[in-house]
Amino acid sequence: MKHEGSCLCGEVRFEVDGAFERFFLCHCSRCRKDSGSAHGANLFSSTAKIRWLSGEAHVRSFRVPGTRHEKSFCARCGSALPRVQMNGALLVVPAGSLDSTIGTRPDAHIFVASRARWDDRLEDVPRADELPGRGTGVAAKPRMQKTKQKKSGVEGEGSYTASRRYRAGLEKSVAKGDSAKLARKAQKAYDGPEGDELRRAEATAKKKAQKPAAKAKPKARGRAPA
Repeated sequence: MKHEGSCLCGEVRFEVDGAFERFFLCHCSRCRKDSGSAHGANLFSSTAKIRWLSGEAHVRSFRVPGTRHEKSFCARCGSALPRVQMNGALLVVPAGSLDSTIGTRPDAHIFVASRARWDDRLEDVPRADELPGRGTGVAAKPRMQKTKQKKSGVEGEGSYTASRRYRAGLEKSVAKGDSAKLARKAQKAYDGPEGDELRRAEATAKKKAQKPAAKAKPKARGRAPA
């Protein structure tokens, strides 16, 4: 069984001959760092062989000092590339570097205890087949109903008022016993990292609301007739 792959810029191309034995999604902090994502996605084989079709001179490797964690990448575009470890006994191939389709699913999520704080119930996150926006069912930006400014002219007051109504609505739901569980969940989201933007809007509005209004300059009066 042969698989082909390449880097992002296309300078490095390779071929893997053999079967993959394991496929793991690793959530450890090192895999999250070098992948820039929620987890690394690597295929492992003790029998497959790799052949560089082009660009082998551009392949670089980095090992975290004092550990076995190693990453190979293209020196031009930085894309993750396959690497041979354990003195040639193990081939590790980043799943995303393959251009050909593999007929296997991941065997397991590993080091889940080290996962990112936001990496929880991601299956509940809305999905879009392309960039978020019109026609995808996913809004490009979080929507918040803003109230019209009246006389105050305080910037950000719409967001602040909306957030106050949001919290008041939650409290009302809990008091009535209507969907109390859902209301508590929403309140928890507001108080957690997801509510940072809303809380910043509140803080900005409060700060500007506390500033004294600029005093209007008195109009110049004309001189009395002699």
